[in-house]
Amino acid sequence: MLQIADWLYPRHCPLCDRILTRQETLLCRSCAAHLPMIRGAVCLRCGRPLPEEDGTGRAEEYCADCRKTPHLFVQGTAPYVYGGAVQSSVLRMKYGGRAEYARFYAASICRYGGLLLRRWQPDVIVPVPVHRSRYLKRGYNQAELLAEQLSAMTGIPVDEPVCRIRQTRPQKGLSPAARRKNVQGAFRLLEGAAPAERILLVDDIYTTGSTLDALAAVLLDGGTRELMFACASVSLGTG
Repeated sequence: MLQIADWLYPRHCPLCDRILTRQETLLCRSCAAHLPMIRGAVCLRCGRPLPEEDGTGRAEEYCADCRKTPHLFVQGTAPYVYGGAVQSSVLRMKYGGRAEYARFYAASICRYGGLLLRRWQPDVIVPVPVHRSRYLKRGYNQAELLAEQLSAMTGIPVDEPVCRIRQTRPQKGLSPAARRKNVQGAFRLLEGAAPAERILLVDDIYTTGSTLDALAAVLLDGGTRELMFACASVSLGTG
């Protein structure tokens, strides 16, 4: 039965999209040998890679964006930079029907950020919700798929106490200020929802944190005390 299923619904490598053999699990051998996981120093707030020195011989602890922009989350992590093969992969997962990639990215989050997850000890995982119209168009919410896979691997339950009440423009190409305005008032607590005290937010891409901050504001107003996040990838730019 497994062989028939693999023939009818072949598994694809999340990075190159090549059909996997029966011996290959999450990645093809070639991509597994050159996994572009983030190495070195990262921002202590958003997890974006940092240069080793700032030009004065002193290493910075926070990226330029986090030094000038206050965030409502405590800390975040992402295993990959959004670019190259990872960018193509995330876009296929998001728009191209490759929902299966969520398992690979959840496993990458566990491998890369496992120590942080254990240190944070979140009560629940909350995926960033999409608007109903966008859900119906795609057939799924990639953040929800990531959250479900991450829950299966960590044992942390998924909760969805917030919904998206306004269809927003895609954030891509917007300035940081425009991003914040675009998601303002986009979320609300579900009726009767009681958010957990410590929440791990999950999304596919971190760019400026505007969406996470808008969602965090609603959860904090609802009683949450502390929020962290985990994303599949983090962008080096803010536009």
